[in-house]
Amino acid sequence: MQRDSEDLAALLVLAQAAFQTGDFATARHYAARAHRVAEPEQTRYSAARLAALAAAQDGRFNAGLIWLRRALVVAPTPEDENQTEFDANRLRRLARWETGVTLSFSPSNNVNGGATTAINEVDGLPGIGRLSADAQALAGWEGELGVALGYKLAETRVAQTTASLRVNMSGVVFSPEAIAALAADESDLVAADLSTAMVEFRVTQERALPNGAISFSAAVGTVWVAGARDYDFVSLRFARDLRFNDRDTWQIAGAVERHLEVSNGEIEDDRYSLQSSWSRLRANGDQISAAFSYDTIRSENVNEAQDSITLQGRYGWSEPLGPAYVSLSLGAQVSKYDQFYAITLSSVPVPGGRQDLRAFADLTLYFPDWSYAGFAPEVTLSASTTDSNVSRFTRENLSISFGYRSTF
Repeated sequence: MQRDSEDLAALLVLAQAAFQTGDFATARHYAARAHRVAEPEQTRYSAARLAALAAAQDGRFNAGLIWLRRALVVAPTPEDENQTEFDANRLRRLARWETGVTLSFSPSNNVNGGATTAINEVDGLPGIGRLSADAQALAGWEGELGVALGYKLAETRVAQTTASLRVNMSGVVFSPEAIAALAADESDLVAADLSTAMVEFRVTQERALPNGAISFSAAVGTVWVAGARDYDFVSLRFARDLRFNDRDTWQIAGAVERHLEVSNGEIEDDRYSLQSSWSRLRANGDQISAAFSYDTIRSENVNEAQDSITLQGRYGWSEPLGPAYVSLSLGAQVSKYDQFYAITLSSVPVPGGRQDLRAFADLTLYFPDWSYAGFAPEVTLSASTTDSNVSRFTRENLSISFGYRSTF
């Protein structure tokens, strides 16, 4: 190799020879070099596959997954793509480390959750003023980035314990029209004021049962708003999956979360949730599901204390519509605040408290045939409308998000 370090045939021979003798690190080294200098896609595909296999044999499953993604980029036939994705799924189950990244951008007509009207009205009370520009709907772009890192602490045939670290960040960019409206109203709101970030550390144990599975998890974390630390939280969650047959699955889950004030560590609020969902795989491959959830917040701040009930249904078609696989979700949510004060120049108690009724829908298009390195584009069109007896919370939102989904 000293005479020609880019001799493709020699690199492949050395990689295969090292693999056959069990020197998997050397095999991966030469296969990687062969992949770099190879021109024909078939040869680059074979070199990437050899590097992945050598990494897997050496116990480096995550490195193997990276090489399989590279192999997907140059897979010469659909059969090669399917085989590579199948092998990647096997490696993913074997790997102790698991990583995930999500990224999406969404144009929206309401990036700040603002009201649809400039009039500040409360049912049962005379008009109490106008809403400022920053309390009304502002158009722009929303962006979200999520990074997750997980590690299998222990694993047996029927149980698994995992530690994970998750970081989520979101931000907005105002449209020129929104910036002009804020300037005309002399508002000091800037896009950075709507940014959020969250860091969470979680430990989860999952156990297989004869008719399903059960899981428990505990988490701690911190949330930042507008660049400032807003609150810390601790949470516990459980879930029980029941499989009745090959097509029907039912899940019940519950969670409790406590928010703590950053300044003194005192309790800010407690949040409880209970969910139940059912899903069925139909004979034609379509998937249908329905979910119910009850959420409650207990807080000394009466404007935060609430109870909510949400119903949601989803239908996913197994046959593509053109290049896209389509799923549709529809839902409704009722939220009740027993006491609520409308904030104007003074606090005005709302007769009977605040009630919100929200309806929402999501249409998702997934394009697996347009994938690159195992990542396929996904587009979601979201619409929601909320009717409230406090006009500040009567709102509409229409957005379209662009992201991706891993194919394995």
